[in-house]
Amino acid sequence: MTIEVGMGTSKYFELTRKREHKSKARNSPLPKAKQNYLEAEKALKEYDKE
Repeated sequence: MTIEVGMGTSKYFELTRKREHKSKARNSPLPKAKQNYLEAEKALKEYDKE
């Protein structure tokens, strides 16, 4: 049995008895940098300059 690329969902289910995976929305924004991180980054940049 071969599964074709671009096969419809009903045909896929008939052949495999499995449902296709539903993709999750990945639109959540990245978290903001915390104050401790910003301070540490600033300290590292100052240290690199020396």
